[in-house]
Amino acid sequence: MVNRNHDADEAVRNVRQQNVDDLVETITTQNGLNIVLHSPNFVSPLSEYVLQTELPRGRKIPKFTKFVGDTSESTIEHITYYLTEAGDITNNENLRLKFFFEIL
Repeated sequence: MVNRNHDADEAVRNVRQQNVDDLVETITTQNGLNIVLHSPNFVSPLSEYVLQTELPRGRKIPKFTKFVGDTSESTIEHITYYLTEAGDITNNENLRLKFFFEIL
């Protein structure tokens, strides 16, 4: 049902488009494709393997200083501070990458 002040043709087009979107999403899901029509455009530069790496049991995420770029600190100095703050996780390349990209 369409109100008097609404365009009936536009309402029909909207319903048809919504039905097509729902149909595409249903078909892709049924066929094992994880395509979401309204997904964000951000894609992590890190592999899923790196992102799923966890800290050893009993360890906490170190407190890192975020690089803001408006100080006299160079990027080299910042990375040196990052590695110092990271402590023991510097021995695990996956954790180093994961936490470095999380603080960007």
